[in-house]
Amino acid sequence: LSESAKNQRLRRICEVKPGTGVCRVPDEIHARWKKGGTERLKLRDELEAAGWDKDEFVNAIIRIKEKTSKFTRHKRRGWYTKEKMKVKLGWSKKYIERVVKYCERKGNEALVKKDKYDRSINKYHVEVDEDDDECSEDLEKELHETSKDTSKKVSFKSLDVNRTRKSMRPAEKDDGDSDTDKDAPEVNTGLQEYNSLKKFGDSLLSRNRKLSELDGQLDLALLECSDESPHRERIGKSRASIEKAMKILEEQFELVESTRAEVSDLKKGKLGKAEEKALVNKCEDRIKETTRACSKVTAVEASAKNVLKIVKKTD
Repeated sequence: LSESAKNQRLRRICEVKPGTGVCRVPDEIHARWKKGGTERLKLRDELEAAGWDKDEFVNAIIRIKEKTSKFTRHKRRGWYTKEKMKVKLGWSKKYIERVVKYCERKGNEALVKKDKYDRSINKYHVEVDEDDDECSEDLEKELHETSKDTSKKVSFKSLDVNRTRKSMRPAEKDDGDSDTDKDAPEVNTGLQEYNSLKKFGDSLLSRNRKLSELDGQLDLALLECSDESPHRERIGKSRASIEKAMKILEEQFELVESTRAEVSDLKKGKLGKAEEKALVNKCEDRIKETTRACSKVTAVEASAKNVLKIVKKTD
């Protein structure tokens, strides 16, 4: 298809139909298309990846949104009685006691209120992991199914730019095997670079998920600390650092995804040398810039783990 034909296909799917005012896609997708620029090119790339099928296109975007929502730290807040904590969230009696103790501490009065219909019952404003909510099971299953093709994540620590590039290069030719090398298929350097960028983005998601888990462990450790514990301040600072690190990862993931949309022509191959080189350089520059931006993330993770060790050792 020509560029014009691709744009027209995307327009027919995402526009609001004149006269009827009907739009065939969710408002969020329509807004992205209307924004134009990189967002529209990214949508076109996603539509092409879905084989120009509207339903598959919409479902794929929804799945990506669910996957990206991991950056929200998988937490939400709500008002729960002790009974609901036990029945709906499946929390143990001991854990519920710790939660209630935390909410009823001096200075946390805003975390407790009376039930609207029975003033003898207290409700507690608690932070809930999505995994504690039974309705999250279907979402987790969906995320697992849609991430099979990227199950081999690249460790963020191992993403040294030069090392990544080297591993993606074809093996050097041996003079003794020159006849065999002539029959070998030509390596698509542009496609390799595009795939490398995708794996790099996946590694950001993986690292963010690990930080979220660490934050949850620190939160639990804070519940177990007494009001006079010297660890409370240390835990608070560590959690604040994790929050900043996760925000950096989120921003950088969006930049990587944006770059992937801009260099999507690398998947097709058969580009001119100059054009391919320019897109490959754009991939490499993005990886280098993101690596620099995330340079302190590993230190934050190591520091948080150290805080947890200290707290457990002195408890």
